[in-house]
Amino acid sequence: RRRQRRAGSGCAACRGASPQPDGRRRGAGGAMPSLISARSRLDLGSLSARSRLDRGCLQDVIEWADAVLLGAPVHYGNAAAALLSWVEEGWAPFWQDERLDGKLGGAFATAGGMAQGLEHALTSLHRTLESFRVQIVAGSPTSSSFGSYGAVAVTAPPFAANRSGAIAPPFVEAARLWGQRVAAAAAERVRQRGLAAGGGA
Repeated sequence: RRRQRRAGSGCAACRGASPQPDGRRRGAGGAMPSLISARSRLDLGSLSARSRLDRGCLQDVIEWADAVLLGAPVHYGNAAAALLSWVEEGWAPFWQDERLDGKLGGAFATAGGMAQGLEHALTSLHRTLESFRVQIVAGSPTSSSFGSYGAVAVTAPPFAANRSGAIAPPFVEAARLWGQRVAAAAAERVRQRGLAAGGGA
């Protein structure tokens, strides 16, 4: 399933199987892994919501995901504090967890302008993931100039008319290409693990 994401903070976990039109899932042998949204917004003021998020997303991150993507809106030139707080508090017990070693990851962000902290937010989220030994899959600067380090979007004019928050097509296309890049890398990682487990060359 695809869920539309706008200016909310959250994480997405990527697994080596992709949903098909009939709702079934296909293994990583010939398919791209799929991205699933754990939660579109963080509500740090609600303990019950926070607990549900921790149980659901952290289980995905630690046990299930082949790739983890962190995303946030830019607030005052930085990635939203709500997301960073969740990582600092919720992920802390897993800082030395070996299950995080070698996972793939990346970042996405939205902002009200091109020069209001987008790249800074992406690199901040990259450092956060790297602190947990997650390996970053960046975008390709040769495929699009709208997402060299991850997926970004400007949600204000001239890219979004009347401050509607709609994502302009160039950002959507760049995000799609980056998503394919992450999914392909995750699928290859799954394939290599399968070969190693089976003793293949």
